[in-house]
Amino acid sequence: MSGRELDATIEIVEAPHRISRLLGLLPDGRAYLATWVTLRVTLRETINDAGQIVKLKTPRVEHRTELVILTLEPSGKVKAWGPLDNSAPFPPEWDIRLGYQPPADCLISPAGFKRAMEGARPDAARLFEQLVDIFDRFLDLSFGIADQRTTAKALAVYVLSTWLSDAFAAFPYLWPNGDKGSGKTKTLTLVARLSYLGQVILAGGSYAALRDLSEYGATLCFDDAENLSDPKTSDPDKRALLLAGNRKGAAVPVKEPNGSRGWMIRNVSAYSPKVFSAIRLPDPVLARRTIVVPLVRSADPSRANHDPEEEHYWPHDRRELVDNLWIFGLHYLAAAKKAYESTESHQLTGPGFEPWRPLFATARVIEDAGVPDLVQCIRDVAAAYQREKADFEYPDATRLAVMAVAEIADVRTFSDVSDVSLQADPGMQREVEFTAASVAERMNALARDEGLVDGDEEFTNAKRVGRILDRLRIARKRDEGKQRTRLRTIRRIDALKLYRAYVPSDVSEDAQTPYVQTSETSENVRTSDAYVPPDVLEGAHTSYVQTSETSENVRTSDIPQRASFTDMTESDAPDVSDAEIQPYSKRGAPRCRGCGREISVVNAAGFCGACLVKESAA
Repeated sequence: MSGRELDATIEIVEAPHRISRLLGLLPDGRAYLATWVTLRVTLRETINDAGQIVKLKTPRVEHRTELVILTLEPSGKVKAWGPLDNSAPFPPEWDIRLGYQPPADCLISPAGFKRAMEGARPDAARLFEQLVDIFDRFLDLSFGIADQRTTAKALAVYVLSTWLSDAFAAFPYLWPNGDKGSGKTKTLTLVARLSYLGQVILAGGSYAALRDLSEYGATLCFDDAENLSDPKTSDPDKRALLLAGNRKGAAVPVKEPNGSRGWMIRNVSAYSPKVFSAIRLPDPVLARRTIVVPLVRSADPSRANHDPEEEHYWPHDRRELVDNLWIFGLHYLAAAKKAYESTESHQLTGPGFEPWRPLFATARVIEDAGVPDLVQCIRDVAAAYQREKADFEYPDATRLAVMAVAEIADVRTFSDVSDVSLQADPGMQREVEFTAASVAERMNALARDEGLVDGDEEFTNAKRVGRILDRLRIARKRDEGKQRTRLRTIRRIDALKLYRAYVPSDVSEDAQTPYVQTSETSENVRTSDAYVPPDVLEGAHTSYVQTSETSENVRTSDIPQRASFTDMTESDAPDVSDAEIQPYSKRGAPRCRGCGREISVVNAAGFCGACLVKESAA
């Protein structure tokens, strides 16, 4: 008899949605949670070989492990799918690819699953504070990029982000870094114990295992990752998986046996959160998608002597935390996707913004759930990180080249000025000429200032700089007699754009600093972040500005009360070289009393330059 259907309807439909994660979003926007539950089945009747129903004399008890999926419906109710009573069968449009069952301590517990199925909703604000308490309990973060509690908040936001990772287009790597005994492994262990399907991976982990765990979206935590960061000694397959695995949609094609019909190609998702602990810093390729957590050996015995593997030291019950985290992911995935799509930054761009975007979105979700000012807190941490980012990466010749070009074009002082103001300034359209040798000279000076080379040692040379300038698309000047010369040319506005793209800014996102014209050679000068004596607000309306040519302090005094600063000339600015300047501190930038933005130099009045002008004119 033929296997052809006798009565069938054939339709063209969309391909089934592949479910290969335990926590994620369906194409229609619904969030789902998949897990395995152990069922105790009591059999009282059975069917014999003749197809007859036979009643058992003694009920037979069996234990089965079954896959069950919960979805959060648009109505806000939770719906169960699978073999449970009152649950619906799996719909045909689901292509379920969940063969591997993770360890039980990574999954939601039976009690937690019952609460989730009944529609329990976690207290996200309380859950966040509990995570902060745990990081604050075990780790000494006082030497980080922020204070102890703030850094603990940033780590807690990262952990919560792993439970929402399916809502993001890209996800950053975390890199605890420090000397021996600084707490790198402890940090890695804590993140693994609290993150979505977190697992500590040792060097012996096979590529096939990592590939399948990545397809689940598991948080993979690599201890002693020095070898992975070295392209010469690391497994090329593992490294390719790691480099591609920070972006959603990245897949690794693998060949698998297809029964007796030979082999088939399967695309395995490589997108998953990853954490690395290492004494070395990440290589330049990994650094672009990594957030480094600097750690220092602790002298605090209350933190240094307690191991997170001993759960009696935990301030909160881990089993209850993991259950609440699963339920948190189910209820907040959809909100996280909306927050991610609407998250923007006027300060961070490109590689500086992308690693922090999931954390900004998660902070928005938690803030909306009842934690005040969390978004600004994480943005402040990101801004502080950008200011110190050069210390967390290997020397970047391109960054130094951009800084050198910006100095030659005299635009470094405009990094916090609005684009509208600059585009309207004719001086910013002027072209500047220079050679690769002059850029190399300034790069060597910058490298010595940053301690990248010792003494008179050279960081680079003109030949190398020429190749960097070619990659930056800084054109050679064309001559009538020659096709190209050694001279390079760039508009000042273009030099500023490169500077903003490659060099982190020290100002807050709402900074729009006014500038004044002081001379022909140094046309625009900021009026912000300079020290102002206490008598300014009491008597004469005086402000201090810094010229970009000599880096000396210039006082603009004897200005009428409501005069425009843009009308000033060089004669209006007598030199006062002994004006007191208070240095900027990396640990917690002060804020302006007027607009609230960070200012890099404290003045006595407590205002930034823009607000000081307004106060003086009022």
